Amino acid sequence: MLHRHSSENYLLEEAPIKEFCGDRAPSGDSSEEPLTGPDFRDFVQKVAEKFKDLLILDVVRQDSNIEGVRTFFKNPDRFFKDNFREREIQKQQETAAESIHPHSTQEAQKLVERYLEKHRLIDILPGHFAFGLMRRLISDKVGKSIRKDEIRPALARRVWQLVDTRDHRSLKRRLQRAVREAEQIRKTSRN
Repeated sequence: MLHRHSSENYLLEEAPIKEFCGDRAPSGDSSEEPLTGPDFRDFVQKVAEKFKDLLILDVVRQDSNIEGVRTFFKNPDRFFKDNFREREIQKQQETAAESIHPHSTQEAQKLVERYLEKHRLIDILPGHFAFGLMRRLISDKVGKSIRKDEIRPALARRVWQLVDTRDHRSLKRRLQRAVREAEQIRKTSRN
């Protein structure tokens, strides 16, 4: 069981993303990093501010199993390009709120708040959405569009080496245990 929404959320870490941006930045005489630590942390904080209420509504949607609605988080490009698009975020939140009973958000809000005591909001946003927002930030910082299938493998390799959060250590231990168990099953089945 993941401690974050999906595997993509494990890739959204400062060190590998800064490194990725630096590797793809246009070469020149400038020693400036395309993405600094404060840039990254500010972006993660703004994601939390902009999408927390929508996330709470989405938790209610999941629990209520509203017919015909799979998620309130669809196209991240609609909400961020060079900067957050306040009006689009507000419109999506209003649309989401129309399908949710206002009193049903209290329990979802408690769940989200409890999660946020030890994690970031970007860790629990739907993975495709959070990763899409981060892809837009990366593309904006390096000055060119970068495909997700270029970002994902590069970050996956570096996250394993650079990131040492509690979530990542837990995932590594469980993956290593699963590999050992699979190897043991393979050995047993041969005999």
